[in-house]
Amino acid sequence: MNSIHEVKKHFLAIAGQLGAIEIALFVGIFVIFVLIFILGVAWRANKPARSVLFLLSFLILFSTPFVLSYLMQEKIYKIQTTYYQAKPMQYADGFLVDMDITNIGKRSIKQCIVRIEVFHNQNRWIDKLKNMLWAQESFVYHLTQKIPVHHTQHFIVMIDGYGFKHKPYKVGTSCS
Repeated sequence: MNSIHEVKKHFLAIAGQLGAIEIALFVGIFVIFVLIFILGVAWRANKPARSVLFLLSFLILFSTPFVLSYLMQEKIYKIQTTYYQAKPMQYADGFLVDMDITNIGKRSIKQCIVRIEVFHNQNRWIDKLKNMLWAQESFVYHLTQKIPVHHTQHFIVMIDGYGFKHKPYKVGTSCS
């Protein structure tokens, strides 16, 4: 039951980040899916063309999240991040991230998410496999400062409660 609440919480967090552009792109891709699907239904006499159109329509439907992610991260809200420091604190349970975020996309950025993923120690092969699939712990910090197009903003982020001083980690930033 607890995992259902976690999935619901994660889904609502993702849905809360959607803006007008994301919804318009989703609707546009869905309209393309519907048009190709209806074209496949209309050509029911031509079996090879119908099969190709049905395959293409479902390929479009199931590739929608990947296409949206690519468009949002690489075209519309593209960022360039320079990390000056990203390391666990020496004498406190915290993590320090000192960075610049440059908006090189096509729209102003409203919020950014800094994510620190802590991985298992890679002593055994099973730990290497776990690290490829999921992180041991994940810390998230939301930045709500607006960044106009072709501007750079400096951020210093301190994440409390980070107790993994000697574990491998990865720092990532995404904006929308």
